[in-house]
Amino acid sequence: MKFIVSFCLSLACSLLLNIQNSAAQFVEDFRAKAVLEKQYTDVKGSPYLQEDWAEGLVKLANGNTYANVPLKYDQVTGELIFRDKAGKVLTFADPVREFKLSGQLFRSGYKAVDSNSDHTFYLVLYDGTSTLLKDARKNIIQHRAYNSATTVKSIVETPVWYLLINGQPVKVRKDKKSVLAALKTNTAELEKYISENNLNLKDDQDLARLIAYYDSIKL
Repeated sequence: MKFIVSFCLSLACSLLLNIQNSAAQFVEDFRAKAVLEKQYTDVKGSPYLQEDWAEGLVKLANGNTYANVPLKYDQVTGELIFRDKAGKVLTFADPVREFKLSGQLFRSGYKAVDSNSDHTFYLVLYDGTSTLLKDARKNIIQHRAYNSATTVKSIVETPVWYLLINGQPVKVRKDKKSVLAALKTNTAELEKYISENNLNLKDDQDLARLIAYYDSIKL
């Protein structure tokens, strides 16, 4: 009897340990590689989507998904990095298909366009039959104040918007003429919808509303 009780306790402890290890592991479940976190010295502004580490969701190209991974997204280099439990900064050895951070979904895997490759991450503003994407990039610019000999470096947002047309990202400006030209059909109904709802197409949410409406009326 003592043997049975002892065996059951040992089995229970082993199962509990396995569950705890499984819950704790996120680094060990996928391949990672060391990376040097880029230092932006003497530059104003932040390169990151958010300055502090935040837990996010990561989906690899092979379909595996990992939650609660401490992430940072560098919008200058386009690199997604994470921190392991020892505090070491790493990057993903296998391609990342998408990640969700601070309530925002970023996705790669779209066809190359302009200077972007199929590894470029886009912020998904609307994802239906049509897709509205934002290349939420940042760049380092240099400028010199009037009558100053000192050059100042600043990190600034330089976003670009795309509509996915037949699987190909098509760049659009955030104005009615450019967007309707890209969509091509139902332009009269779309103009009416913009007017009746006082949509400001320079606003991401209003632009996404228009694309959602376009999906609802197109044949």
